[in-house]
Amino acid sequence: MIRFATDYDIKDIVKIHVSELGNSFLSSLGNNFLSIFYRSILHSNLSFIIVAEFDGKCVGFVAGTTDTNLFYNEFIKKNFIQLSFVLLPKLFSGQVIKKIYEIKRYAGNNESGLPRSELLFMAVLDKHKLKMIGTSLFNGLLLEMQKRKVKSIKVIVGDTLAKSKHFYEKNGLVFHSRGYIHKNSPSIIYTHNLK
Repeated sequence: MIRFATDYDIKDIVKIHVSELGNSFLSSLGNNFLSIFYRSILHSNLSFIIVAEFDGKCVGFVAGTTDTNLFYNEFIKKNFIQLSFVLLPKLFSGQVIKKIYEIKRYAGNNESGLPRSELLFMAVLDKHKLKMIGTSLFNGLLLEMQKRKVKSIKVIVGDTLAKSKHFYEKNGLVFHSRGYIHKNSPSIIYTHNLK
């Protein structure tokens, strides 16, 4: 079953993120950060989360926003104090501060002509990946974007993630360009026009 997430799903969403996207920068910021991040997506008018439920358990999710830059601005503004406490031990690392700055800079860069709307994260537990759950989640995201009058979206995938790139290409996304959100970590930027 594909449905919109609720607050009760946040714990499972964080677990799935850590399990399936453990190498991502956001995972390195810890579970408390991820909980705040996904709760912010859930409660923002700019974004949404759709989950896949199998046998009564959350086994995957997709998170999207209609405006990446506005969402990140809202996220930081509304959670600044809480984030300061959660991230305080990590802020002594110059690499963490640099990567946070790089994400914010990327989100605010509209000079490339890329869509403002974005599929932020999608993950399905490994043992459920052959059940077409990823495709159902992606289609759910597209449908919700259409309802929100979005004309096109972008998806950014690490250049080394061959299975993810294959998935998006198979589902009709078109290569736009190569880019670097983080230095020395090339990404592929795909776009998709919504009918």
